[in-house]
Amino acid sequence: SKMTHTEIINRLHAPTGVSGYRWWSHKTTDLEQENYPKITIVTPTLNQGKYIEETILSVLSQGYPNLEYIIIDGGSNDGTLEILKKYEHQLTYWISEKDTGQSSAINKALSIATGELFNWLNSDDLLAPGALEIIAKNYNGKNVDVIKGNYLSFSERGWGKQVKSKNFQTLEQTAIYSAICQPATFYKTDILRKFGSINENLHYCMDLEIWYKYLFRYGKDKIKLIDHVLAFFRLHEQSKSIQLLERLKQERLGIRVALLNHIYPNYFKRHHLSAMLKKDFNIDYDDRLEIKIPVNKEKLAAYILELIVDDFHREISIPTFWSLLYSSFQLSPFQRRWRFYLSPIRAFKRIFLPI
Repeated sequence: SKMTHTEIINRLHAPTGVSGYRWWSHKTTDLEQENYPKITIVTPTLNQGKYIEETILSVLSQGYPNLEYIIIDGGSNDGTLEILKKYEHQLTYWISEKDTGQSSAINKALSIATGELFNWLNSDDLLAPGALEIIAKNYNGKNVDVIKGNYLSFSERGWGKQVKSKNFQTLEQTAIYSAICQPATFYKTDILRKFGSINENLHYCMDLEIWYKYLFRYGKDKIKLIDHVLAFFRLHEQSKSIQLLERLKQERLGIRVALLNHIYPNYFKRHHLSAMLKKDFNIDYDDRLEIKIPVNKEKLAAYILELIVDDFHREISIPTFWSLLYSSFQLSPFQRRWRFYLSPIRAFKRIFLPI
């Protein structure tokens, strides 16, 4: 039978290792019924029975009256299904069947979602108390396409770093330097569908590809920033964000290389830079990016190259490294910021100091 809101509240407890936060449900009370946008949240999961009940309770305890909650399980065999059955009367829909990964699960949910806003919450992460009410209060369907809040990391050792959403002065800076804060970023469902399906060849950086697709099609004017913690991001030994960090970096690099190819296709083909990076990191990225609005190509290329040099200056081959440095100056001679002066220092360390 369906649990009452009080019964859900009574099941809530703070995750192991954290304290000092209001860990109880925030029941929405001060919005008119017609002002609640329907919000779809999907939890893709596979063998996360240790954490998924906390995730489910963090969503159900919101007390949000216009919630569509979908759970897509990839065929768990660790007790997850027993937990899903316990809460199935509270869920809009759930299914357990083999899939090809997280992106596949999100696509299944997106195909049946009826909410006006959409986001996915991983089965080891949590919604912060009152998050959905805060989103509802800040949402205006005509002027807002994306709502971005902050998230706070935590582990069994306690609270970690708060990552804040921020838009920069220019579109180019916002695209490359702004933290995406995926569990705290809600898109209009119709917008996501216009991009087609989530790229199922990506398992870790789907949010980055979506971010680029949105910004380079619509710009940043309809992104609403909220300076509130909307989600808690769990760090643990089995977390794919730690355990498979190299694969995550590889996907991120593939997306950025694809973006460079869109900006200066002839240049990078002529200098073989894309081929060199793909060879160094075995990049196999299914490119679905497009740039449909005017951008400053020089600045955008410079920012991307700067990030690649920062991330990989000790891991790429020496010829590729020098090609990156050369390109950063060749494409963007106007850039005379301190970060670019550090590039020769990084080059010296890369060549002469032990790794």
